[in-house]
Amino acid sequence: MAVWKIRKHRMNDLYVRFWRVSIEKVAALTGRGVVTFITNRKWLGGRSYPTMRQAVATSFQKVIVDDLHGAVDDSSHPDDRSIFSTSVAAGITRGTAIVTAVRTGPLSDNQSATVKIRDFWEQPKPSASNLQNLRSMRLTQG
Repeated sequence: MAVWKIRKHRMNDLYVRFWRVSIEKVAALTGRGVVTFITNRKWLGGRSYPTMRQAVATSFQKVIVDDLHGAVDDSSHPDDRSIFSTSVAAGITRGTAIVTAVRTGPLSDNQSATVKIRDFWEQPKPSASNLQNLRSMRLTQG
């Protein structure tokens, strides 16, 4: 952590520990596997988590991140509304991500994962004309 010039105080969050155990089980014991967590999204870009991002990227061949957003207290993304927001409910208010990491076998030296990031934002409210179009559509059997 000295390389990154960060303090350890945030590395004790439970989801960081879960990732650490998962990496150990997949990388050291079996050499292959799939890990999926629904976690706080803070570690995806937070300045306190570069070691965690590096560990995930260098322990797996493929990482898929579904960023559901929703971090209402994140000043770097004002109005960051979750995909689950509706006209009557705010949805999730803690930034959330679903992360899947895949390792199919041994890694070559200096290999880093292919990372795919998908952002899911609050959907715009449907307009009256869009709703009318939906009502006028006929369902066909196919």
